[in-house]
Amino acid sequence: MNIQYAEATLSNMVDLGTAGFIATILPVTASQNFDAFAELKGNAWALGWNLGILFEPAKDTRIGLSFRSKTSFKLEGNVKYDVPATVQPLATANKMVNGDVTANISLPAIASFSVYHKATEKLALMADISATGWSDFRELRIKFKSGQADSVTTENWRNTLKTSVGASYYADDKKTFFIK
Repeated sequence: MNIQYAEATLSNMVDLGTAGFIATILPVTASQNFDAFAELKGNAWALGWNLGILFEPAKDTRIGLSFRSKTSFKLEGNVKYDVPATVQPLATANKMVNGDVTANISLPAIASFSVYHKATEKLALMADISATGWSDFRELRIKFKSGQADSVTTENWRNTLKTSVGASYYADDKKTFFIK
């Protein structure tokens, strides 16, 4: 069983000058004087699990399989805005006010296959391959309790495949050298 804790801080500038121009069709100059600063903080605990098996088909050979579950977090926290007075009415009208936020985030499942073979008394060979399901992370969506529109960042990550090979050289009873 895995017990995991996640903590996140996200910050960005919000261009309220351009937003004001688009929203009101007035010639508002989109300058940094109209930028608001937003900082979001959140944290959560989540549970996951691992499952593995190791078997020895021959005296000097071991094969292992393992799986780590996807872990889903429901982060809860708050957003704080630092808004210039000149655009405060626009921020308030768009419900950009300090308050509570939530976001659902999942860490992907991982499956692994590994092999160990002691080729001689002094040399062992190893290899593994692991697949991580990152394609499940399609977007980061932050929901505001104030009623402000969700903040959505498209992610569309791709799955990854990791391979490795290595060797151990047993020089004597006290020294082992690894190459990976």
